[in-house]
Amino acid sequence: LYYMSFITPLQNPFSHSPELLIDGLLKAYTGHTREAYKSDLLNFFKVCKARRWEIKDLTRAHITIALSDDRASSPMTFNRKLTSLSAFFDYLVMLGFLPSSPTKGIKRKRVEKRAKTPGLTADEIRGLMAAITPSPFKTLTRLVLNLGLRLSEGLGIKEEDFEVADDKVYLSVRIKGGNIIKKIVPDVLYSELLDLLETIEAQQESVTLPANPAKESPKLKKLFRVSHQHYNRMLRDYSHKAIGKAVSSHSLRTAYITLLLDKGVSPRLVADFIGWQSDAMTSYYDKNRLGRAVAAFDLLGEVF
Repeated sequence: LYYMSFITPLQNPFSHSPELLIDGLLKAYTGHTREAYKSDLLNFFKVCKARRWEIKDLTRAHITIALSDDRASSPMTFNRKLTSLSAFFDYLVMLGFLPSSPTKGIKRKRVEKRAKTPGLTADEIRGLMAAITPSPFKTLTRLVLNLGLRLSEGLGIKEEDFEVADDKVYLSVRIKGGNIIKKIVPDVLYSELLDLLETIEAQQESVTLPANPAKESPKLKKLFRVSHQHYNRMLRDYSHKAIGKAVSSHSLRTAYITLLLDKGVSPRLVADFIGWQSDAMTSYYDKNRLGRAVAAFDLLGEVF
């Protein structure tokens, strides 16, 4: 009954585009959940189209195959996709378009309980960066930290992602979901990138560097050749020795968000920097929410 207040029934849903079917379901959702479900369902329909599957003929075996296509996905991602598909097919069953859901009986994967991402203060960040010797690893760490990137976004940086305009260097980042946002690269960090590229040029003899980045667009090759696991293992080792806590690349992204909020940047603007459509996730990543609330209370002084 809850769904029925949001949707407009279709006489023959299978004659309509996937987007129309998805939109009918998603009227019952908002924010991050809506975006995640939409992405999962659109990707599922792409699989169906590629394999020439008809929605009305799908069985549990089809769903299992579709979910198994992305072998690199984590148990949490698998479970979210299964939840998205279950909601969609339950929606069609509720409207009477299917006798039962083909997701029924598919088991969710077990998710190991993970420790919360440790936060980093400004002093801890300085201590960590001072302990890391100059290297591509340090340059990647500074990119992730100063631009608020996911590690996957940093590792995916390619030649064509850089652009020089108005005396500034811009980096086009492919964020989760396929969208692209532009970030300004600090001059000091760009100098490090040029040094790294000179090393690549010496090894490959295939990179032409701009003499003056303010006048010429850089021609950058893929910069970093390291796996997620190896990077995070190195970062844990460095951080444990330097500041006494083992952190991951996610801690750097969290620190970026927290420090921006500490400096008074609005949650909405922080969400824009990160590439989120909603600022709902900003508070989730904020590691100093309580401290900021205490400071605000102290500023108030007298209680009326």
